[in-house]
Amino acid sequence: MMSLGVHSEVARLREVLVHRPGLSLNRLTPRNCKGLLFDDVLWVERAGQEHDIFVDALRDRGVLV
Repeated sequence: MMSLGVHSEVARLREVLVHRPGLSLNRLTPRNCKGLLFDDVLWVERAGQEHDIFVDALRDRGVLV
């Protein structure tokens, strides 16, 4: 299992709002990605899979997503 950690001076992370990668990332091109503050064009399908894994890991640790 991967090791996750969000450290705070206040308290443990209890809730988080996330946005799943989607159509907006499909519009990234090599010409516009730098202007939109991306280092490179993303593989959107893989980004969505990684997002789902991350959200599942948060939920497994009791975070309300």
